[in-house]
Amino acid sequence: MANRFVLFYAYKSVPSGFLSALSSGVEPSKALGHIGISLDGGKTIHGFQPKVPAGSNPREVVGELIRHRKTLPGVVKNDTAIFKDIYTTKPPGQKVFVSRKIVTEGELKAITAKLFDEKQPEYGFSKSTGLNCGSYITKYLGLDGINKE
Repeated sequence: MANRFVLFYAYKSVPSGFLSALSSGVEPSKALGHIGISLDGGKTIHGFQPKVPAGSNPREVVGELIRHRKTLPGVVKNDTAIFKDIYTTKPPGQKVFVSRKIVTEGELKAITAKLFDEKQPEYGFSKSTGLNCGSYITKYLGLDGINKE
């Protein structure tokens, strides 16, 4: 079997603090920092997020998750546009980092099956309740030991 690789894209939360950024109107994906995974060489970057109820304000929902250690159903979305926006606009204190990990064909199939499964784990910020975008990749998908490029 041939070895393949997965790419990881990540950026840190805003330097001013994510709760104050959320309350000032910054979108959660930009305020909190994010990590996503690409299986196609960077064409599509998938990210794990909370499934925000229809009609709800994402900033308020995420603020509640953080403050009260709540969870919501998790969902995998195409976050390519989010990463491209951070990369091109270069907000102060934020930079997109790219890493990769070599995986076997069998590992890639297992990762793909979990990533695109309709049933995803709960999303949350507390270590005891749910997974966030980073712990989803390391714990749920089983990917750790990434190398910076």
